[in-house]
Amino acid sequence: MEACRLGAYRIAHRVAAARRHVRAALAVREALVRTRTRYIAVAKTLVRRDGLRVAASESHLVAQRIAALELSPTLSAELLPLFQILAPINDQIDAADRRIAALVSTDPAMRLLATAPSIGPITASAIVATAGRDPLRDVARQRALRRGAPARASVRRATDGVTVATARHRSD
Repeated sequence: MEACRLGAYRIAHRVAAARRHVRAALAVREALVRTRTRYIAVAKTLVRRDGLRVAASESHLVAQRIAALELSPTLSAELLPLFQILAPINDQIDAADRRIAALVSTDPAMRLLATAPSIGPITASAIVATAGRDPLRDVARQRALRRGAPARASVRRATDGVTVATARHRSD
């Protein structure tokens, strides 16, 4: 603490442990999705090289679409390692989605965001994890102020070391 008082170190914001856990789950999922995307791009490139076309589909179905084509034995052998890895990656992405959905079901802020149109559990968890604060707590505080709840005094230390006292009042 002495180093902070002398100015050698600055106080840094640290996100709550629950939010760090959500960020980690999202980072793992993103790495898996990027890996799957790279493998699919390589597989489609090899198929196009042989003059075949892969119909548009969702990512987890691309291996099935390619397998349904009439592939040469050489191309099948080239694609085999990718197909062997794509299935476990798809399983891991599904597992990551389930873990994130479980996190969303336990967090009121994420649950509330997930009710908005076009906002699913992945997007809701990413928004809340990025915000780092509890948006529902802020909403509850604003509602209390509108109802006429007494103002709360808060003391904070400004960046120049001066202590500043402020009070939050109801604004009409």
